[in-house]
Amino acid sequence: MEFSKEVSKALELSIFSSLEKEIYQPLLKKGILIKLKAGQIIQKNPGDPEYAGLVVSGFFRMYLFAGSGRQITVRYAKQGDMMGIVGALTPEEKTGQPEETFVQALTDSEVLALSFQDLRTYGKKSAELAWLFAEECAIRVYAALRELYGASFTGVRQRLARHLLLNAISGDIPPFLFVTLSQQDLADSIGTVREVIVRELRNLKQDGFISSSRNRIEIVNPIGLHAVSEEGY
Repeated sequence: MEFSKEVSKALELSIFSSLEKEIYQPLLKKGILIKLKAGQIIQKNPGDPEYAGLVVSGFFRMYLFAGSGRQITVRYAKQGDMMGIVGALTPEEKTGQPEETFVQALTDSEVLALSFQDLRTYGKKSAELAWLFAEECAIRVYAALRELYGASFTGVRQRLARHLLLNAISGDIPPFLFVTLSQQDLADSIGTVREVIVRELRNLKQDGFISSSRNRIEIVNPIGLHAVSEEGY
């Protein structure tokens, strides 16, 4: 396959940009371009091959889903980000690990899907690719540490934005993400008081990131809210 302008741009922003094209092109040419509509959840049926993916365009939410109906965000992914490398390199026999991470497109999006099998095969053939995959796994570990830092040491506005994104629930109609936590719950969770939460929610609403009603906060601009959560790093 010939890489489109969009794929080429995503590659420039991705972990593959540090390698010579001859190293990664054989792997990526085996990929499958998949387009998703805003709100669409990537479906996987039992027995289907497993895939990772390079985000070509759009914005994705990766989350875990409990039988009780509760959801927890794992991470968000934008153009150039890789999704699923850790899963591809995880041994098949997992103990105490979640079986699956769900992925939802929050905007019209496109992803270059790469099978776990191809990632493993080409990673074993190329020391450069293997090291690149190891670096991506290290980045994911470091990202978890950044989450801890963000939850502890950034400002109230940033902590609130991060907590809203972390506790968002995926829906099937716009704006696709909402939170069902009270103002007091939010205050207790990020270590402040309700009055401060009221003020910061009002500011986020005025800035066009959220809308709210009784005990329900809708995230109308997840990309913008994600940028707010990253301020201060």
